[in-house]
Amino acid sequence: MPRQTQPLQETDANIHKHSNVDQKSSSKPTAKKNAPRKRTSKNYDNLKVTELKNELRKRSLPRSGLRADLIKRLYAADGRPVPSDGQISVKAPPKNTSLTRMMKQCARQREFEESTDPITVCLRQGPGGPPVFDEHGFELDYEAVRKCSYRHARPSFKKMEKWAEEWKERAKRKSEILKMSESQLRYFVDDCIRDRIAKDLGFQYHQVGMAALEEWDRRGFCLEPNFAHDLSEAEKDRLKNLMTGCALRKGYDDTWR
Repeated sequence: MPRQTQPLQETDANIHKHSNVDQKSSSKPTAKKNAPRKRTSKNYDNLKVTELKNELRKRSLPRSGLRADLIKRLYAADGRPVPSDGQISVKAPPKNTSLTRMMKQCARQREFEESTDPITVCLRQGPGGPPVFDEHGFELDYEAVRKCSYRHARPSFKKMEKWAEEWKERAKRKSEILKMSESQLRYFVDDCIRDRIAKDLGFQYHQVGMAALEEWDRRGFCLEPNFAHDLSEAEKDRLKNLMTGCALRKGYDDTWR
């Protein structure tokens, strides 16, 4: 049986139809690609070199050359008149940062004057002002707050070495008096012992140092077995409040650590 073939006119029409579709689909991206770039009125002379290079990167343009070359390249890409070398400054003009800095200083000053934070109030009233108490009811020491609030130079290596030696000596003496190894004197246990000494001697927690420990031992006080075990949540919270900011309180003894 002979094979039936499609009429020639119909196939030509199909070919013509498909070719029209291809032409339409191929013409769309080229029209989008060749669309004219929107003109911008940006003054590139006010931008720094890094900012100019970022603009060139956005346009996929080369970023090499002097500052004037970068500016000319951007003007040409935008379709604007390219300035001459005499019209382009060697470097970007300085931005008006003095006004911004002054506004920030005024905002900080206003915040300092209006703040009700105990530390800020203590700094604001100065060394001769009335006593200021922290959120836990302890009086703040102005000198300690001032030293904590301002930056200081990093201590020398010799000074840090000296502090490390003093800390080792104190830890050794603590172990002898309390009859506990240094590993047993963990951070929280150490604070529990400090609180216990304060209660026995009638001191405040932050006033306990090595001198208070020696006095506690001389009076014959001692710790019970399994001391500082199974503390309640309320007791733990009370200890955390005593520990927080204790170095800023009046009468703080820094020889405990």
